[in-house]
Amino acid sequence: MKSEMAHLQGFQNRFAKKIVDSKLSSDEAIAVLKWIPLTRRRFGHRCVDVHNAIKGNIPEHFDTFRTPLTTLHGYNTRNGNLQPLPNVRTDWGKRVTCFRALRDWTSLPDDLKWPMPIFILRRQLKKFLSDN
Repeated sequence: MKSEMAHLQGFQNRFAKKIVDSKLSSDEAIAVLKWIPLTRRRFGHRCVDVHNAIKGNIPEHFDTFRTPLTTLHGYNTRNGNLQPLPNVRTDWGKRVTCFRALRDWTSLPDDLKWPMPIFILRRQLKKFLSDN
């Protein structure tokens, strides 16, 4: 049984092929249209959520990280501006939104982790995701 994400990605692939209207593969059609695949878009949304949480706008599903994120400081320390990932022992814990978002944020290049206006972050994230 396919997951909902797989169904949505399949729909995006078929739609891209119909728009381009050629013999290209779905990956090539998505590249021609300069669309970002669903998994990368979700990655970007989670990174924006962490960026907002660091700036103080913490979503409800980040409640477990409210105290550590609000007590961050601007000093140049080893961990930068984010707490280390929690030690998760189960697969369910790895699928929790706040863990995935923190893991995605730590995998970003350092130049995207600096505090910046949200519209600049979104533009740079889109460029980063389309290049990779």
